[in-house]
Amino acid sequence: SVDLDGNPRVVGSTVDMGAYESSFDDTIPVTLTVTNTNDSGAGSLRQAIIDANTNADFSYIDFNIPGACPRVIAPTSADLPAITNGVRIDGWTQPGSSANTRTAGDNATRCIVLAGGNGRTTGLRFSGGSNEQFWLQGLAFSGFNPASGDGEALRMVGGFGNLIWGNQFGGTLSSGAGNLVLQPSETNIVLTGFSSSTVGGDLPSQRNVIADADGPGVLVTSDTFFSSTGNEIINNLIGSYGLELTANGNLTGITIRTADNTARGNTIINNDQDGVRMDVAAAGNNLIQANRIGIADTICLGDFCFGGAAANGTNGINLFFGPHDNIVYDNVIKFNSNVGISIGSSTGGASLRNWLVGNELYGNGAQGTFFNVYNGADNDAAASNQDMANRGLNYPVITRAYGGTRKGWVEGSLASTNGNYSIDVFTSTAPDAGFPRGEAEFFHRSFYGVSINNAPSGQNGNTSFKASFPVAPITSLAGRVVTVTAADFDGNTSELSAPVTYLCDVIYSHNMDDTLGDRCP
Repeated sequence: SVDLDGNPRVVGSTVDMGAYESSFDDTIPVTLTVTNTNDSGAGSLRQAIIDANTNADFSYIDFNIPGACPRVIAPTSADLPAITNGVRIDGWTQPGSSANTRTAGDNATRCIVLAGGNGRTTGLRFSGGSNEQFWLQGLAFSGFNPASGDGEALRMVGGFGNLIWGNQFGGTLSSGAGNLVLQPSETNIVLTGFSSSTVGGDLPSQRNVIADADGPGVLVTSDTFFSSTGNEIINNLIGSYGLELTANGNLTGITIRTADNTARGNTIINNDQDGVRMDVAAAGNNLIQANRIGIADTICLGDFCFGGAAANGTNGINLFFGPHDNIVYDNVIKFNSNVGISIGSSTGGASLRNWLVGNELYGNGAQGTFFNVYNGADNDAAASNQDMANRGLNYPVITRAYGGTRKGWVEGSLASTNGNYSIDVFTSTAPDAGFPRGEAEFFHRSFYGVSINNAPSGQNGNTSFKASFPVAPITSLAGRVVTVTAADFDGNTSELSAPVTYLCDVIYSHNMDDTLGDRCP
């Protein structure tokens, strides 16, 4: 949906050849300028949408409303019309507006507010065809929460390559926009039908603030006939605003009920329930990558950011009632009130092949990973285990972990069915104080090449493993505890093992330590 610089992939009638999209527009653009906050009539947002719907080509809706920020548009007669043709609605064109420039958090000044109330159900709705694109940036949304409980600030039911950049849903506007407290909506962003959208982006200016919804901050779902797939939810601030100092959580941060979506690089904090939720069998082949879940990201020095606890109210990531074939990769999941990653299944809705790799879990209220059936001593070859989360794959048993300060080894065993497995190695400052298994503060390495080939029919086999791992991303292995997970080559991943204290011992210095600096304290 975007070119190499992150700009729209389509300018004009078609995609241009090469990595960059030409700014030349071979269509006749129609620019419609909103000049007042009236409900209808000349210069109103309603009239601009009506005019855009009658224009067969792509339209631009800009703003130039007299007066100081914020300028509040509050429809009174009815919801605004559904948008059916390609359009860019650009709140940054309003004088006084400015996009976010912060690496973490948000300092944008959004001067155009679309407000609910008066029984209004939906803020903006796009239902264009698959050849139409909707591009929304620089607006704030407030209070689409009617008594019926079905309010939606933004609803996408059509279009391809839609761009939702730099908007704010809930929270408080920056001081430049008058410190207006935005009211909750029932759901902030709904992606449904046959829409395909990018919510946010890698640039600071593309980050959305998504806060304070009574339901999901972002809901990816199906309507009666079509599923919204191929969506990207990237680099958004979900559950707070500004410098991330104030909790403004949604009910859930992101809820995904369809396939082939990506949630990457988001800060997901303070939500009342789960940070990320998948709760139907249709949620498959999704990628949840490099998100910060439960920990604020408030102070940045170059590329390194630090923050404090900002717990989601239940789980960091919660998969239940059948999500399958999802990849949960390289997320930092800390300080959530319940489990870091929870996977559950039910009869007829097994949650299978959910690959958990390289995630860092620490300080959550319960275990780092927890499946709805305790898997440690099970025969995971039993037919009954196929209804368990990730087929009830046993976690490994560590026998010892040892080495110098900069390189270590972990040895252990795995009981499971015949096949090939990988082992992920983690260390933590200390074991989980309240649970026998559960901390994986820092990820060190994925180790491949573990095989089981001695399992009788319907029974587990056994194998042992010995894996080396480097000190990175920390400075010393001394005084830490080690945990591991196992994953089969279908992606089923086990719960975390019980922790073992790392033995830092100079006995091994002759074949492990390459300098005197590696020696143990």
